[in-house]
Amino acid sequence: MKPHEIEDPKLQELARQLGVKAAGRLDVERMAQTVVAGLRRPAPTPGWVAWTQVAWVRAAAMVVLLVGIGVVIEPRTEPVRGAWEDPPAGAVQDLSADQLTRVLDELDQPVDVTAPASEDTGLEDLSEPQLRALLKSLEG
Repeated sequence: MKPHEIEDPKLQELARQLGVKAAGRLDVERMAQTVVAGLRRPAPTPGWVAWTQVAWVRAAAMVVLLVGIGVVIEPRTEPVRGAWEDPPAGAVQDLSADQLTRVLDELDQPVDVTAPASEDTGLEDLSEPQLRALLKSLEG
């Protein structure tokens, strides 16, 4: 409320008395010393809150950097081709029917694959065909 808006003279007198009492209780010298002492105090240094904010900014910058590197550097290797993909041009298409038949016959033959021998495998663990193969390899 502004003073000119108050129409009651009694209310205006009470407000004036209250202001005089408050002014009487106010110690201007002590208030001025308190203000000057507050201005002379050094500014408070930022604590752990500022440090954690810096740490978050650094972590975010590292994430952005790593993602950027991952986007910029593309894999330089050729993808591995599977057996189901098309063979190189001219590999099978250029063979005649007789050649294809021979290739298929060779693929139908069983492959003699011997398992690598473990350290405790002896001659008594070999089968008869394996023993014959071993003897033939030793002879010549």
